[in-house]
Order: sequence, then structure tokens, then C-alpha cells
Amino acid sequence: MGQMENRPVSNTSENGRTVESLLQIVTQDLRRLHEGLVTQLSEEVNQLQAEKAYLTEEVKQLKAQHQTLQTQRTAALSQQQIAQQQLWAKQLAMALANHLQSLMVQQMNQMAKANSIAGMGSGLPGSSQLQSDNAQRMLASLDATFSATFRSLQQELNSYHSALSQQLGRMHNLEQQGEAVLQALVSKLQEQLQAESFGSTTALQSPVSGSAYSYSTGEDEASLSETVLQPHARPGVSPPDLSSSPSLSAQAGQTHPVYSPQAPHSHPPQSASSPVISTPIPAPGVPQPLTRLFPKKETNFWAGFILALFSTVALSIHNVVVRVIGKPSSILGLPEIGGFINIPVLGNSLLILWLRMLVVLPLMVAVSMVLYPPVWRDLSQFLAARDRRPLLNVVGSGFFLFLSQVLIYIAIGQIGAGPAVTILFMYPLVTVPLAWILFGDRPTPLRWAVMAIISLGVVFTALPSIDVNKVTSGGEMGVTAAIAAGIAFALYLIFMQLGFKKLHPVPVSLIQFFTIFVLSSIILIFLGPNLGVLVQPEKRVGFIVSGIILGALTLIGYLANNFGVRFMGAALASIIASIGPVVTALLAWILINNPLQGVQILGIVMVTLGVGLLSVERMKLQMQAAKT
Repeated sequence: MGQMENRPVSNTSENGRTVESLLQIVTQDLRRLHEGLVTQLSEEVNQLQAEKAYLTEEVKQLKAQHQTLQTQRTAALSQQQIAQQQLWAKQLAMALANHLQSLMVQQMNQMAKANSIAGMGSGLPGSSQLQSDNAQRMLASLDATFSATFRSLQQELNSYHSALSQQLGRMHNLEQQGEAVLQALVSKLQEQLQAESFGSTTALQSPVSGSAYSYSTGEDEASLSETVLQPHARPGVSPPDLSSSPSLSAQAGQTHPVYSPQAPHSHPPQSASSPVISTPIPAPGVPQPLTRLFPKKETNFWAGFILALFSTVALSIHNVVVRVIGKPSSILGLPEIGGFINIPVLGNSLLILWLRMLVVLPLMVAVSMVLYPPVWRDLSQFLAARDRRPLLNVVGSGFFLFLSQVLIYIAIGQIGAGPAVTILFMYPLVTVPLAWILFGDRPTPLRWAVMAIISLGVVFTALPSIDVNKVTSGGEMGVTAAIAAGIAFALYLIFMQLGFKKLHPVPVSLIQFFTIFVLSSIILIFLGPNLGVLVQPEKRVGFIVSGIILGALTLIGYLANNFGVRFMGAALASIIASIGPVVTALLAWILINNPLQGVQILGIVMVTLGVGLLSVERMKLQMQAAKT
């Protein structure tokens, strides 16, 4: 019985050792399996990378072969055309010679017969006269034959030339189609290689849940590649479009694409089915990109909203600083500063603009190379073009922008920043009729209503600055200068609409800034003392610091507006920019205690409302164009 009781204990210990040995065996098998899987996956990844490198090399070879074949085909085509033309010329010459030979033989036979008949009847009177008549008739017949032959030859050559032109056109179209197909094939191969490489790497890192990961950076790259720069402008910063005529820019954008860069690192051109539509200019502002009508993400929208609003505030502060430069002011209740120069004097306004351009132009060169790398290539091609009209349009827009800036500075010094900027916003009263006259863009009823609202707003804004008891006063001069600045700004917009047909807006901005700098420099050098330029020695430091501040505010507004429009879209950003007069008047009241009368406040609100309605109409037109 004792032996029988000890048996289960031994069996239990033996079973335990068996389980441990089995567990060790299973563990070793799993470890070997894991090592085998890792080794196999590593080999597959290396193999895929080698295949990727091989395919990339093949793509490069295909591109090189394509270029070589294209060059050879062009050379062969030209040689074939020359040989074919020579063959045609030989055939035509032989045919003409045979034809002339037969005609000459026939004429000679006729002459021989006539001579024999004339010899037989030489004794008859009038035989010599008959021979001369026959000779004249033969010469006339020969002349007519030659003329008909050459006319038929000319017709045949013309028909050959037209047929050859048609064939060359078809070959050119086929070549473009082949290039498009090859580019699509190359891009498809690259996408597949990237997807395979990313999928294999993800599977190696997480074999179980690797399929749950996705490559999501393509959306950002696509949004970046869809960006096409388009201008918005405020006083002193270029370039803009015609907000006053919403359908004018859309029409010009459809018939003349704004820009289609061809460099590999530039933005790709849009397809013919989706033409570029110019954006509204509700307020004179800064160059900014034209992106999609509405942002994809809400976070991008709010970031763009903040940046666009920040740009509007920066450019409004710029106008307030101009007022401080011309008139001593107490900023936020602090001791008075400013009054460095007398701005209403023409020479002093030119001096402010020159100092501002001296600060902004070098910074704009650096910013332009970041925003649009092929800027110098496009500038060299644009300046070397045979057609000088686009260059004259751009330089003309820079001249009118220069004139608008000088006049608005004089107006700010006379009547204040808020009223002057508000009157400047009257430019739709000029651009809408000009768009109707020059481009056939008939104003809509909404635009007529907006023009009426803006007109009343300008009158209400300017009324308190006009002294009816004096023939001329500072207020009247300021109002006149602001109106002239608005007209100059409208002409600037018209010239900009013409200039953007041939050049990207970033090089256009550089040309305009350079034009303003050159004009202000030349006038100050030759006519500065005669125009009343005067800066007191004790105020020169403050004047220079103020100019640097103006340049910094201009650059801040440029960058904030640029990136703000990229985030939220140009149509919505233009609506925010249309509140420029209200923001300028509000900041002038808060910062330097520049109060406004009730009628002026009403006028500012009416002008802002009118320009905002134009922006809303433009946004609707863009939405309709995007749907179609």
C-alpha cells in the first residue's frame, strides 16, 4: 500500500519536468521563428530599396532617352523637310523644263511651217507684215503660257506649305501629349515607390498593426503646390487687383492666365478647365497668395483670420505713425512726441517715402527669394523680352502707386489718418467706369448701389474738414490730396491688371518698389531744395527711427497678409482687409486721441460697407466659377 501511495508523487514530478522541457522547446522555436521573420523582413526591405534605386535609375535613363529622341527627331524632321523640299524643287524644275521644251518644239514647228508658206508666197504683197504679226502672236502666247505656269507653280507651293504647317502642328500636339503622359507615368511610379517603401517600413516596425498607419503629408504638399500668388494692396505696398470691378479680374484671369511657372521648383500650372480667378482688393494692402476659396481645416482658418487681422492692424498703425511724424501727438497719454517734419510739404512727403523704401526694398528682396525662388530668372526674361508693353504697364503702375503714396501722406498730415484713408478708398468710383470702358465689364446693380454708398460716405467723411468760409484751407487741400490719391490708386490698379498677364506678382512687386525708390531718389536729388525738404538737426534721429518703424510695419503687414491668405483664402481675407478705414480711425482715436465727428464716423462706416459688399460679390463670383 505504501508503494501504491508514492506513485502519484513521482508521476507528478515527471509531468512537471516534461512540461518545462516542452515550454523550453516552444520558447526556442518561437525565438527562432521571430529571428527568421526579422531576417526575412530585413532582406525584403533591402530588396525593395534596391528595386526602388533600380527603378529610379531607369526613370532617369528614360528621361535622358526621351530628350535624346526628341532632339534626334527634331533634327531628322528638319533634314527630312529640307530633302523633301529639294526633291519637290527638282521635280517642279524638271516638269517645267519638259513643258517649256514641248512648247518650244511646237512653236518652232509652227514657225518653220509659217516660214515655208511665207517663202512660197514671198512675192505676194504684205508677207512681211504677216510674219511680224505671227511673231507677235507667238510671243504673246509664250508670255501667257509662262504666266499661267508660274501661277500654278505658286499655288502648288502654297498648298504644300499649308499642308506641311498642319502636319507640324499635329506633330507638336502629339509631342505635348506624349510629354504629359510621360510625366504622369513618372509621377505615378514615384508615388508607388514611396507608398511601397513607407508600407514596408511600417510593417517592419509594427507587423501586427502596420496597416493602420497612413502617409498624410501629401495633403499639405498638395495645398502648397496649388498656391498661386496674387496681389492685394494697401497704400504703399504693391501689387493689387481690381476689387472695384469684381468681374473684370475674373474675365482677365480667364482669358489671360496670371502666371504659369515652368521651373521644377515653382508651383505647377493649373489646368485649362480651372482658370485662375483674380481676387478682390477691398482695401489697399500687401501682396498675398491666392489659395482655394475656403480652407480645409478650421485651425488653418482661424490662423489665417488672426494673421489677416494682424496685417490690417499693422498697416493701420503705419498710417497713424505717419500722422505722428507730421504732428506732435501724445501716444496713450504719454508726453508728446513727433512733429519731426512738415508732411503737407511735397518734399517732406517724398523724403518719408524714400526713407521707407530704403528700409523695405532690401528686406523685400530677401523675402521675395523665399516666397518665389525663380524671381531673378523671371525678371531677366521679362526685361529681355521684345514686347516692351508689359514692362511699361508694370512701371506705370509703380509710378501711379508712387503718386498715390505721396498724396496720401500729404492728406494724412492735413486731415488725419482715418479720414484720409477713408477717402482713398473711393477708388471703386474710378475703376468701375474704367473697367466698363476698357474691358466691357458692365456694372451690376449692386455695384451701382455700392458706388452711391461710397460717394455719400466720402462726402460725409470730407465735410467736416472743409471750411466754407475760406476759399482755400488746409482741410480742403487734404481732401483734394486724398481724392487725387484715390484716383492715382485706381489707375495703379488698372495698370496692375494689365501687367499681371505677363509676369508673376512677386517680380512685379520688386519692380514697383524699385520704381518708387528711383523716382523718389531722382526727385529729391535734383529738386529737393526747391520742394521744401527740411528736417531740423535735433529731430533727425527721431525721423530716421520713424522711417525704420514704417519699414518694419510694412514688412510685418506683407508677411502676415501673405501667410494669412494662404491659410484662410484670398476672398475671406479681402473682406477682413476691407475694415482698414475703421481700424485706422479707431487706432488713431485710441493711440493719439484723434477724435472724429459723428458725420465722419457715418462716412467711414458707409465706405467700409461699400468696399465690403464688393468683396462679398467677388467671393460669390469665385464660388460660381469654382462650381463650373
